[in-house]
Amino acid sequence: FSNSEATLHGVRESVPVLINFSVIPDATGQLNYIIVTAKEIGYRRSLEKELRNRQALSVSFDRLKSLGEMSVGLVHTLGQPVTSMGLRLDYMSRMNNLDHIQGQVSELRTDLAQLSRIVDKVRSYAQSMANKQNKPIEINRAIHSVLSVLEYDLKAAGVSIHLDLAESMPLIAANEPELEQVIMNLLANASQAFISNETGGDRNVTVTTKAVQNKWIQVGILDNAGGIPETVAPQIFEPFFSTWEETRHAGTGLSVARSIVSSLGGDLNYHPGEEGSNFEFRIPIIAQEERTQLFNLIELLNSQ
Repeated sequence: FSNSEATLHGVRESVPVLINFSVIPDATGQLNYIIVTAKEIGYRRSLEKELRNRQALSVSFDRLKSLGEMSVGLVHTLGQPVTSMGLRLDYMSRMNNLDHIQGQVSELRTDLAQLSRIVDKVRSYAQSMANKQNKPIEINRAIHSVLSVLEYDLKAAGVSIHLDLAESMPLIAANEPELEQVIMNLLANASQAFISNETGGDRNVTVTTKAVQNKWIQVGILDNAGGIPETVAPQIFEPFFSTWEETRHAGTGLSVARSIVSSLGGDLNYHPGEEGSNFEFRIPIIAQEERTQLFNLIELLNSQ
């Protein structure tokens, strides 16, 4: 046994310790005696607690930052149909032809339907945030939902999104806002990479989905922003690590994304691409039997 955490209880206080057992054999190979050592780790525990508190605060900051960015995108998304409706109403006020007015009314109904879909999306997002329970989700729908929110920001950054999504994807069990945060963080990471690396040329991000052996889904986000230097690649999933300006990024986007995917029984990994970075995450699909679900999860975790 080695590095087993335990607690030594005394009369006045209890002390957290790290216990190690060493077996000492005699000349014939039989057990002679056992050495037990106990190392006090109270200070380490306090440091770990402080780290968790700081990480929680940083994650909260990153989520608030994501919500702020999403709000900016929603403002512009809502602005388009609202502006269109205002122009149509102004145009209708100067029209005398009933047929033309009816045509404009039909277009107004289209704009109102678009507004209704956006409001429903925001309401659904708020309800899902309040309810942390997982539910069946189709990954392609989640990707389209995120892209509809980030559409303005991606266009403003000159980033073109190319979709290669498999049809009839199996369902996974996840909390919708958290799953969308994973996709949003990875897309934001790719968008920022173009600014940081300043590669020039077209800015392309390809999003792919596929089902693997009908056991788990796999999502890839590949950019042509030049990639991550080999010297820092092993650190990118560490909390608070960032190659960007500290005032612009808390350094928790990738660590939060990996934490969410891991909580769903999946994994998130980085692979260097030919022209940039390739992030892939996998999540087990919903199986009819718990036994099958468990076997799929074990296979996923051992198929690196």
